[in-house]
Amino acid sequence: MISRSATIHNEQVKLTASFLNNLSLAIIVSGVLTPLFSAELKPLAVVQTSACVAVGLYIHNDAKRLLTRIKV
Repeated sequence: MISRSATIHNEQVKLTASFLNNLSLAIIVSGVLTPLFSAELKPLAVVQTSACVAVGLYIHNDAKRLLTRIKV
């Protein structure tokens, strides 16, 4: 049986991981959609999109890594 403090810890870890995952999705979506809806497609937009996707994936991997802290 998991103790009450371990259960609270697990829920806090899951909540933080969920927040980070949603943040990463928002960064990726904004980085992809912003150039699509802009008036002109500029070369810098490709760099911006690539950077947003890279940062979003990095944060997503951090969220997955954070889930390894769940106590069993």
